Amino acid sequence: MTGAVVLRRAAPVDAPVIGGLVREGFEGYRCFAPEGWEPPALQADIARTADRLAVRGAWAQIAERDGAALGVVGYLPHHAEDGLAHFWLLFVTRAEWGTGLAARLHDA
Repeated sequence: MTGAVVLRRAAPVDAPVIGGLVREGFEGYRCFAPEGWEPPALQADIARTADRLAVRGAWAQIAERDGAALGVVGYLPHHAEDGLAHFWLLFVTRAEWGTGLAARLHDA
C-alpha cells in the first residue's frame, strides 16, 4: 500500500472489475447462506452489471489505490418515484475490512 485511496465514477466498461469485487464479497456469504447456495454466474453478473451501469440515473464509484480496485458502491434509480433510489451494492476487498473504506464508500 503506497498511494492514497481514490474514488472514481464507474462506467459500464468497469463491469468486469466490479464483478471481481462482488465475487470476492460473495465468497463471504457462504458462512450464512443456505447449504448449496452459489453466487450468480460471473459472466452473467458482469453483463447484468454493465446493463445496470448504463441505466439513466444509475451511479457507482470504485475505490482504487495505485490502480488496484479495493471496493465499489452503487445505487439504481427507483422508477416509480423521482428522487428515490435502490442501494445496489457495497463491497470492499477483505484486505480493506476494518479500514473505514466501506463507510467512506457508503457516505459517497
